[in-house]
Amino acid sequence: MFYKPNVTLDPIAIQAGKDLRKIIFEGEESLEFHAYVNYAHGDETLQEMYGYEDWRQEKLRQLKSLYDPKDRFSFYAPIPRAGPSRDEP
Repeated sequence: MFYKPNVTLDPIAIQAGKDLRKIIFEGEESLEFHAYVNYAHGDETLQEMYGYEDWRQEKLRQLKSLYDPKDRFSFYAPIPRAGPSRDEP
């Protein structure tokens, strides 16, 4: 759904999105909620966006530490780094 931002309509649109997401989730008959990161609203957990498996979360933290040690790519749905950065002693 797209519309021109409007202070009056924003809360209604946000609620409509949440209601639609709830209907879809209940129809899937899954115990775990999954949201494609590009369509996430921002209130999802990292597990809901990137997967619930521990190995997946750890792999993402390792990649984050390797390729973004200064946390420059952390605007939306940031992944925490694993361990100290390359710049730390």
